[in-house]
Amino acid sequence: MNITLNSKMNYSFYLKSYNDAVSILYNTILENKTSRDDITIPLLFLIRHSLEMGYKGNINYLSKYSDIDNCVNYQKHNLLPLHNALKMHFENTSIKLSLDKERVNEFLRYYNEIEKLSGFFKSIDNDSTFFRYPVDKNGRMRSVSNENVDISSIVASYNRVIKFLMFLSDLLLSNIKTFEEENTSVLAGGLWNDAGQWDDNKKWNGGL
Repeated sequence: MNITLNSKMNYSFYLKSYNDAVSILYNTILENKTSRDDITIPLLFLIRHSLEMGYKGNINYLSKYSDIDNCVNYQKHNLLPLHNALKMHFENTSIKLSLDKERVNEFLRYYNEIEKLSGFFKSIDNDSTFFRYPVDKNGRMRSVSNENVDISSIVASYNRVIKFLMFLSDLLLSNIKTFEEENTSVLAGGLWNDAGQWDDNKKWNGGL
């Protein structure tokens, strides 16, 4: 079986691919094709990594309008600094683009839910190594207590917030168009492919 590596391998492509993998893997549990204990670790890694890419992709996208450094350290994987940076970039961008209060509140609603999910991962996998290796960076075996994880609740929360991260740019589209017509030196696109949309049936449309 051959595969094709897409030439448009940007943040949006990666995020969509990882999100599809999360859905496929979780559905194998729901369909009783495998034990949830067998695939929980890779499933949680895919969810966490999707959040990280969603943060970084949107920060890169918003940095074109926020007039501040993109605040993304590509050698680090901690979610909390990325979470804080996303809000900082959005706040600056919303002012620059004259975003109305309704859409700012829409952002804050999903932003607060992401914070809860990111907080869960911070507590057990702050630097994105726990779900990848059974040892720490010094080669020591990890000591893990038997902890029950409600994977259904985590996936449900993830499914809500990942749409927010995938289509956050929809929230800004009309304002960006106006801004770019007035400031032709700022170009659309870049790392976050054509405003981040892949499927015309999956747009923000005023809410998820």
